[in-house]
Amino acid sequence: MTSRDTVSASAARTRPRRRRGRRVLILLGIPLLAVAAALLLAATFAPTAALANWGVRAVSEHLMGFEPLPDDLRELAVRSKITDRHGEQIALVRDENRILVELDDVPDVVGEAVVATEDREFHEHEGVNWSAIARAGWDNVQAGGIPAGASTITQQLVKNTVITEGDEVAEQTLRRKIQEAAYAVQLEERMAKDDILEQYLNTAYFGNGVYGVGTAAEFYWATDVSELEAEHAALLAGMLRAPEHNNPITNEDAALQRRSVVLAQMAEEDYLDEEEARELADRDLDLEVQETPAGAGSGDMIVDLAIEVLEGEGALGNPPEERFNTLATGGLEVRLTIDQEVQELAEETIAEHLVEDDTPHGALSAVDSRTGEVYAAAHGPHDYEDFRDDFGSPVAAEHLGNEGRQTGSTFKALGLAAALEQGLPPTLELDTATQYTAEDQCVQAGSDEWTVGNFAGAAGGELDMFEATTISSNTYFVELLDQHLGIEPLRDVSDRLGLRRGPGCAAVLGSDSQGVMEMAAAFATFANEGRRCDPHVVAEVRDRNGDVLVDNTEGECSDRLDADVANQVTELLRGPVDEGTAAPTAQIGRPAAGKTGTTDQFGDAWFVGYVPQLSAAMWMGEVRRDDQGEIVSLSHPDCPGGVTGGCVPTTAWASFMGQAVDLLDLEAQDFPEPPELPETEVPSVVGEDEDDAVEILDEAAFESDTETVEDWRPAGEVIDQSPEGGTEAYEGSVVDLTVSDGTGAEPGLPDLTGLSENAALDVLQEFVDDVGVEVSVQTRGVPAAFEGQIGEVTGQSPGAGTLMDDGDQVVLDIGEPAEQFAPDTLRDFFGDDPPGELEDLFDEVFGDDEADEPSEDDDADAGEPDEDADADDGNGEPPEDDAGDDADANDNGNNANDNGNNANDNGDNEDNGNDDGTNGANANGNGGEGGEGDEDEEAEEEGEEGDDADDEEE
Repeated sequence: MTSRDTVSASAARTRPRRRRGRRVLILLGIPLLAVAAALLLAATFAPTAALANWGVRAVSEHLMGFEPLPDDLRELAVRSKITDRHGEQIALVRDENRILVELDDVPDVVGEAVVATEDREFHEHEGVNWSAIARAGWDNVQAGGIPAGASTITQQLVKNTVITEGDEVAEQTLRRKIQEAAYAVQLEERMAKDDILEQYLNTAYFGNGVYGVGTAAEFYWATDVSELEAEHAALLAGMLRAPEHNNPITNEDAALQRRSVVLAQMAEEDYLDEEEARELADRDLDLEVQETPAGAGSGDMIVDLAIEVLEGEGALGNPPEERFNTLATGGLEVRLTIDQEVQELAEETIAEHLVEDDTPHGALSAVDSRTGEVYAAAHGPHDYEDFRDDFGSPVAAEHLGNEGRQTGSTFKALGLAAALEQGLPPTLELDTATQYTAEDQCVQAGSDEWTVGNFAGAAGGELDMFEATTISSNTYFVELLDQHLGIEPLRDVSDRLGLRRGPGCAAVLGSDSQGVMEMAAAFATFANEGRRCDPHVVAEVRDRNGDVLVDNTEGECSDRLDADVANQVTELLRGPVDEGTAAPTAQIGRPAAGKTGTTDQFGDAWFVGYVPQLSAAMWMGEVRRDDQGEIVSLSHPDCPGGVTGGCVPTTAWASFMGQAVDLLDLEAQDFPEPPELPETEVPSVVGEDEDDAVEILDEAAFESDTETVEDWRPAGEVIDQSPEGGTEAYEGSVVDLTVSDGTGAEPGLPDLTGLSENAALDVLQEFVDDVGVEVSVQTRGVPAAFEGQIGEVTGQSPGAGTLMDDGDQVVLDIGEPAEQFAPDTLRDFFGDDPPGELEDLFDEVFGDDEADEPSEDDDADAGEPDEDADADDGNGEPPEDDAGDDADANDNGNNANDNGNNANDNGDNEDNGNDDGTNGANANGNGGEGGEGDEDEEAEEEGEEGDDADDEEE
């Protein structure tokens, strides 16, 4: 964006001359004017200037009835300057193109040139040059006119600042001359000569819409007034009497000729020597004209935007229609928030990404999230006039009168904020479908029979807010409003964030129109932790004296969302950038968040995104319509499937934002941490009726999803849930329920063989819990046929499929290393044909006949424990019953062969002393054979030891 002068439509705002009654005034005033003219003529021949001044004052006050000279001269109309945030000029707004200068800043030669050609006796007279009037007056009066060619600088100043052309007296030439003379005398009594000359140089008109010598220096030579030299001064002074005739741009010869006359007059008054005057007269004009465009509008959107804003500022006057006049004439300095480098970057970004001849319009606005300052408000690639013709005004900002365009799914961000404010957790899971038909609160809001689908028919599924935002699920957000949120919370949030929202649920999908700047500001609220700063383009306005009229340097900010809510929205909006609809095109190498948006039939495409310090909205849209009056779908060579928010807008946004943060020197920052996701304990609802279970889960802030399966339990009973009751899960997450249909057969005992002992017990526990029976469980150790059986269930009683009743017992055989069992037990368990892995063990134990008949020593060692051992392993007394009895062996799980024939089972060996009851369990399986094998007293004692071990395990 380049600096430019702006001519505003002031002409249409000024009042026309009032001419009513002109002829009547002339006729009625003839006698009076004749008397006044005679007195005025007499004054010219008064013997002293003082007497002449008294005479004209008497005519003015007593005969003509003029009011005294006002205390203050009319304030000069001074152009206003619009600058960017750094004070660099953007444009000028003016009624009269004028800047004020002080006489101390004006070279003496300028005043000398003006005095030499306009009023040689300026420093001698007292407002009216009576001698000059006398010289010219008689001839003019004789000709029926008034004194001409004799007006002093003071009189001209009076004419320019006191007697306006809108007054009726302006129609009476003689009357006006009398008043000018009277006021000039009074003005000379009030002001010093230098002050009068300074004021005159600031009021003078120098052609081409240029007022004041300071403006003339800038316009004709692009320089400051302090740099003017004699030839410049002579040219300007020569234009005063006939600025258009002596215009150096349109009539160079006349201007040169008039300049030569003034230079000669300056020499006559000894302001220049004659040789210097002749040398200067031979020089070229050497102009460097700074053109200012004429016309009704500025031709620049930023300037129009600033003017519209300023016309709403009460500090510039009342009624409102006077505010533009203040801007055009008040000499204001308007400093905008716009950064010209960022503005130019925005304009270039649009032009770069929308390059086709028939391309749609685009707009991009960037707002400081911490202050609301607008760094850029750009449009393109068509010029501003085309933009206004197509839209009525650009969509970049509401201030220009355009209501904007539909925002599509970008508005879902407002839905997130509304949901979180109402306590709905971001982990809220909804079982979405490809389409959703409104049935609850959306119907009440007037959306009867309204069905919404996902973009391109995308499938649904169980989604939480994170997933739904990342993929931009329409059905999730409409169901969220319809079933959980309602319309009013969304409307409330929209109002607080400065956006409009319609009455229906379609608003969450962006059916309402918004301006680009307003969308950027709304998302900036999320970046600023819920504190909204109103977007503004005017930072400060100062009057011509430097006093502040408008101060927006700190912005208008207030809390609109809870910080936790805003930070959680930001966390949700990171999803589209990191891995969703805006990825990877919107990634800029630093933390960013945002949301894409696309309207029906691809008429509009958006991306609104932000970093912690800066928010920017990029929009593109079509304005052309087809034969049916529908907006033509967007098209772009980079988007063969149709232009969505995830195509051109994200690419353009990333290009702009990646450079803007550098231009503004914004360091990469992380977003504030969002609040921890809420977790709570999942209620146990197994065994509950389905409806009751759903209600219990809902009260605990969980969603539920049920599946009915064939099962033997009562229909409608919850038979399983996931996650299980008692576990922690995110609030709003789904608990899957399995419900019985009541038609299945009751299950029998499951097959537990091959499972580890612990796994088998878990399965068995689950089984008894499911069928609702109480059974006892007993485990017993048996020799493992191979190493892989060790620790596994090798057998079960009763067998798999058996129906169980309360009080039934289940016995599990657990494989243990064969080496720890007595030889006879191994032979009794495996017979004479051991498994392959036990052949070596059998050869070692049963390799000769002696192995079948243990020696006396072996008997003594294995079958006859000493008395101390009996005392250690038993109860201190030998048992009275026969330990070899079959019933005893079976009932107590004692195996005489296992314990009675194994010396290691004595109290001398802890490892085999049945401290864990393992051998006692083995005896339960083979006790009968043990009882028959040995009926002597030693066997009885060892059987008793087995009893002790078995009791210890239980």
